[in-house]
Amino acid sequence: SKMLNFRHSVDVNHSDSAFPDDGVDMRLFAQSGLSKKIILIKHNDPGVKSLTLTSPQNCMPKGAWNRLGSIIGRNQILRELYLHCCNMSEDGVEGLYEGLKCNRSIKKIVLMAVDLDLIMSSLVPFFSGNPSLGEIILQRCPIGPVGIRLLSNALLNRSRTSLKRL
Repeated sequence: SKMLNFRHSVDVNHSDSAFPDDGVDMRLFAQSGLSKKIILIKHNDPGVKSLTLTSPQNCMPKGAWNRLGSIIGRNQILRELYLHCCNMSEDGVEGLYEGLKCNRSIKKIVLMAVDLDLIMSSLVPFFSGNPSLGEIILQRCPIGPVGIRLLSNALLNRSRTSLKRL
């Protein structure tokens, strides 16, 4: 099974003025049906603690995945991320992984029907580097020996051992 390893730069350290106006983001995320929620996440709205992306309902163009990665990387409020049946190996999703690497607020991630063998190497920095991450739920996610080894190494090398549930 081929492992994908994305190397893509996402700017997560820029000021709000560097973000496009909300109208640009509304159009970018319109296809996903989540425009308003993502705008709230962008502005660290304390009322938005979780985000669920379900494919094909929340399909997004390539630029939207990269933009979402930037938003998630800067967000300090988001606590839960649910990725259900998303084709996480799609070209363009690497921006999401880069944003996850920078996020320190997500406490729970749920991956459902996602091929972990294809993306585990991209998720390792998030799993090992987020000290807030306390729960990882994997449901109906194919994972082979290489993915299991990457996951176990990431969890063993965590900077803090706050993981309560896998």
